Amino acid sequence: HYEYIFVPVLDLDGTVEAVAGSTRDITQQKIAEDSISEDRQRWQALLAQTPAAIAILKGPNHTLSWVNTDFEVLVGRPANSLIGKPVLAAIPEAADQGLSVLLNGVYLTGIPFRVAQVLIRLGKEPKFLKDSYVNFAYLPTRDQQGVIDGIFVHATDVTEMVMARRQVEEREQQFRTLAESIPNLAWMARSDGHISWYNRRWYEYTAATPQAMEGWGWQAVHDPQILPTVMERWQESISSGLPFEMVFPIKGADGNFRDFLTRVEPVRDSQGSVVRWFGTNTDITEQRSIEQELRRINRELEEFCLLYTSPSPRD
Repeated sequence: HYEYIFVPVLDLDGTVEAVAGSTRDITQQKIAEDSISEDRQRWQALLAQTPAAIAILKGPNHTLSWVNTDFEVLVGRPANSLIGKPVLAAIPEAADQGLSVLLNGVYLTGIPFRVAQVLIRLGKEPKFLKDSYVNFAYLPTRDQQGVIDGIFVHATDVTEMVMARRQVEEREQQFRTLAESIPNLAWMARSDGHISWYNRRWYEYTAATPQAMEGWGWQAVHDPQILPTVMERWQESISSGLPFEMVFPIKGADGNFRDFLTRVEPVRDSQGSVVRWFGTNTDITEQRSIEQELRRINRELEEFCLLYTSPSPRD
């Protein structure tokens, strides 16, 4: 590849009397330019397929020089309405959300800026702005001399994840509120049996602290003679995913044991896997005392009836 330069040669009257020409071999330069062009096309193709909103900003005015499809979707505008415009002119609703300050800070200092799950409001019409939660990063770009010449924008829309988490948190709060309202001792455990939450009634009955009870600390308020059986059956439920039911004593704040009927149900996800356990302990001490008293009375009645209905020796 050659570069040609032709220059007219003039006489004293200004008339062209000849043409001077020069040539320069620019093969290496052309190869380098082609290589740069290929690299640019390659990274643009890769970034276009990246599952994130990406934009390249140039200069102190943060002019949009390239965007991918996901960026168009995020801001609700086609590329031809964005390219060549300063970002705040192309996306004016972003001006009131601190975008200018952040971009200027990265461009002037060269320090990248990253933030997770931040709320942004975008849309062509002020009355119809769409709320989105994004993880985004602003990274400085540099020229061959190492001078900052722009900003690389990388944003991931995590709106669905944030909303799903909030729904789970709301359901969790509703679940805990319900568990606090029941007259039983109640608690929740992870899928591996690690207890992470007890209701207020548990702490009122045991007088234990959350720190002492977390995980497997509940063993401290169990009868040591019965605890091995409780552990064995609880481990069987954890392994099998089957509900747990058993009657055993639990020590109260006064140091005395009372009998509790304990039921534990698995909570499963949409795939059927156990994600947690919900357990209740119902005090049945009085009930068992009444049952024992009834059994004693029945036994005495049976003995009385047997005594007076048996034939006498003379008969």
